[in-house]
Amino acid sequence: MIIIIPTADDSNSTLRTEIEFFVERRGQVLEDTATRNINLSSGKDPIHSGLCQFWNDKISCLKESYNREIEVNVSGYAIFITKDKNYKINGRPQTLSNICHIMGRLTYASINDKDRKSIRDKFDFYCTTPNDVLYALENKTPYHWYEDGKKIDVRLNTKKISPTEIALEISDGVWGDISIKDLNKYLGFYLHNRKQSKWKFMSPTKLYFELIGKAPTESELELMVAFLSQNRTSVIVEERAKELLKSMSKQYSNRMHMETIDDLICIRVKGQDHEWLLVERANVSFGDRQKVNTYVLGVEKVNDYCSQDTDNTVIVKEMLQTSWRGPICIDNMTSGSSLGDQFASRIFAVMNDSMTVSRVSTLSHYIRNSFSVGQIALDEGLDSKFVSNKLYSTTTTTTTIVTTTVVEEEFK
Repeated sequence: MIIIIPTADDSNSTLRTEIEFFVERRGQVLEDTATRNINLSSGKDPIHSGLCQFWNDKISCLKESYNREIEVNVSGYAIFITKDKNYKINGRPQTLSNICHIMGRLTYASINDKDRKSIRDKFDFYCTTPNDVLYALENKTPYHWYEDGKKIDVRLNTKKISPTEIALEISDGVWGDISIKDLNKYLGFYLHNRKQSKWKFMSPTKLYFELIGKAPTESELELMVAFLSQNRTSVIVEERAKELLKSMSKQYSNRMHMETIDDLICIRVKGQDHEWLLVERANVSFGDRQKVNTYVLGVEKVNDYCSQDTDNTVIVKEMLQTSWRGPICIDNMTSGSSLGDQFASRIFAVMNDSMTVSRVSTLSHYIRNSFSVGQIALDEGLDSKFVSNKLYSTTTTTTTIVTTTVVEEEFK
């Protein structure tokens, strides 16, 4: 069975892995040899959620009495899933939800890990560690507190230090230990907003005391708050997204050029039909759906007729006056998208502008007489300036046309 997994970005790329899947039905062993596409799900981890839903659909066939056992072979490691009164995976009792989480993580791991022993070790680890703790180990541990009425979301570096303990970095070089059982309860509130735990609504002072075993001094608390502020969720998301832009700039160097002007990111993109400019908006909120302004390069023709030259021909100078038209209103469907993600989605949209223009109604008004692709070289850079926080950029191209028409009467 071939499994195709889309990446959780706007690149339209996919990941691929191959897993053997057998089900025993009425004494016969049937193999699934089809290609299966994973659908991304909403939630904090779209890929993992999509894989869990896929395995839930596959394993649920055991609810039928004629399906007795499922065998899955992941990178050479055999996994058997059965159901009597309860579900079991390799003889270990587990809920259907936990089995789906285990199989989802093993499926994703198998994309790059083809070693049987490594997959076996991961299987044992996944079976003995709560799913929320696995999420924290993979994505850092969420934490928040309130300061002057404002909620501050951060992520804590997380490491497993023993079969029963986890370490969390709460300040620069300061790690506190917490049992896996307590971390699972902690995540019940900070991941799922369950308020039955003693870990709910912890201030930085109280968190320091619970993990280190003593109250912080004033200087230790100041250092802790400053350190945690550097790991705010919004900062981490933006930094990762900007790394994506740098990677795209290298990958598509012949079609996009990125510069920073007045501390704002500007990206020039060569589409299939038109030239585009994407500009970061100043002073927008984190959840704004329009953090990026979009412009298309337009052109107006101005003809300047000159006098007759020595051989009775007329020279016509054709002036092409160009300017960036916009900003064009393009909304993200959901709020909370990072600046980098909004740039990336618009870059791919305008690169494929021949299709995008037909689907986004706000574009068609601006592309009349727009500058055709290839008439401006990307390596020229951005000849731009900002006036009252608005972008103005013009380029003038001059061509000379010599006509062979003799106009004797006109020049006598």
